[in-house]
Amino acid sequence: MELECYNNSGPSLVDNNRMKKSQLTTNYLSSFSLESLLELYERSAVKHGAYHAEGDYRKTNREHDNLVNLYSEFKHRGLEAQRSLLDFINSDVLSVRVWAAFHALDFAPDIAEPALQYIVQNAHGVPTLHAEIILKEWKSGNLNFDV
Repeated sequence: MELECYNNSGPSLVDNNRMKKSQLTTNYLSSFSLESLLELYERSAVKHGAYHAEGDYRKTNREHDNLVNLYSEFKHRGLEAQRSLLDFINSDVLSVRVWAAFHALDFAPDIAEPALQYIVQNAHGVPTLHAEIILKEWKSGNLNFDV
């Protein structure tokens, strides 16, 4: 199965290209529905992969910060909200898959580890390297999901 690194489509909730990284704070995100948070998460993961592939590290870092803040909100809402991210582990967009599996290590490592291993063994590109590093750091006990 060939996996895409990114694509240009995604949810159309908001255009977070125009948002400054400080706007996706947990205070701001607490007013969003779970469905809206999932759309923002998917969109930010897609954009993170696209910006990384383009070499735009300013925008890549902004999307990274957005994803960290979004996961913080999922975690704040509890396990049911966190588990909603598991649907993204089967995304056709590799960057979405890697981000979802990364965060799922916090609450569903039995699902996340095999997903990351599959990516390492079957995909190509920078997100594959990210998956490999994530697994290495996870196995070394270096990942901390406290938010």
